[in-house]
Amino acid sequence: KPELSKQKATLVLATIAENDMSWVDNELGDLLKNKTQLDTAIYVADDPSAKFHVPENKGHEAMVWLTWMIDMYDKLPEVTIFMHGHPAAWHNNFILEMSSSQMVRHLNLEKVRRDGYVSLRCHWHPGCPTHIHLNETVEDPNKPEEVQVREAWKELWPSEPIPEVLSTPCCSQFAVSRDQIRVTPKERYIEIRTWLRKSKHPSFIVGRIFEYIWHVIMNNGSLIFCPDPRVCYCEVYDVCMSPDEYMEYFDIGEAWRGVTHELRLWK
Repeated sequence: KPELSKQKATLVLATIAENDMSWVDNELGDLLKNKTQLDTAIYVADDPSAKFHVPENKGHEAMVWLTWMIDMYDKLPEVTIFMHGHPAAWHNNFILEMSSSQMVRHLNLEKVRRDGYVSLRCHWHPGCPTHIHLNETVEDPNKPEEVQVREAWKELWPSEPIPEVLSTPCCSQFAVSRDQIRVTPKERYIEIRTWLRKSKHPSFIVGRIFEYIWHVIMNNGSLIFCPDPRVCYCEVYDVCMSPDEYMEYFDIGEAWRGVTHELRLWK
């Protein structure tokens, strides 16, 4: 496994002023000591006086990711890791204890360099195997952004055919190489951010639209990007299991959750 010290990476985090970000130093301090292994850029979306801030607090993390790519385009690190500012979250990876810092520590940077773009979430739900149907006209309350994606596609890629389906694991957390970001001209990222700022959709809907188009923006070559979760764990995080071991792990986890639920009811 490549060491972080061999390949400079920056962890870009999206947060708001009320969140406690002390977990970053507490859990990743050893990697941050001399800035050669890992650096951070913590964007506080609702604080215009923060060191890293955005021109407008809209679109959730999408505004942060685009602002980083625009502002840092000519001085990007070899790898950028885009994550939400939570120490743990349901949309992180179960085998890595839902921990953001564990995802950073296990991330295989060589895989990022080789592929250019990797989703940080291995599990398919929500987002895969077929999630956003661009011909859908009836709103699904579980994915209200779906009926808006068709118009967004037409506005962002007016000369491209409208795909039937877009799919990728949620939730806008990914790692990307410097070279992959630069496949797209800086001016294009500015255009996309301008579209975001002018969008009449609510902020959370705009953010949700971006969840399912980042892999397209990053030119990874797929409209449906749903890597096998077990292979993702192995190639992206170096946590490798046979198919039987992988299934057994989750069977045991499901049984344990059932037991703990019964205990809570009993208490």
